[in-house]
Amino acid sequence: MRKLKSLQLIVYMSSWFEESCTEISNLLSGFRKFIQLFNNFRTQEAMPAPAPSISLGAPTPYITSHGSKVARLHMYDWIVLVLLAVLDGVLNIIEPFHRFVGSEMMTDLRYPMKDNTVPFWAVPVTYCSLVVLPCQF
Repeated sequence: MRKLKSLQLIVYMSSWFEESCTEISNLLSGFRKFIQLFNNFRTQEAMPAPAPSISLGAPTPYITSHGSKVARLHMYDWIVLVLLAVLDGVLNIIEPFHRFVGSEMMTDLRYPMKDNTVPFWAVPVTYCSLVVLPCQF
């Protein structure tokens, strides 16, 4: 009985060893294939580029670029720019509204001379405290 168990153990170990050897050989063959592919890839990079094809005849008179695609892409920007230029021209041509201001109306229109105006030093202080300083952090 003891010899049978040892024989079974030997058979099991030999089958395990044989399977392990086949797995290792499969791994090594895969590794060899990877090395061959890597070497082929390296040699392909070192090869010079193929020569450009030669075109016979006169060259084309046009320079091709992507300018038409860019122009179509920005068409609305150009339209808005032209409309703004036309609006600026129209506003410069028309006559502004003139309103009559009498001498008794001047007391109401002299707002900067009243006591409740903003002092001149408050504008840069407010700008620095509300706009510039928060942008620094």
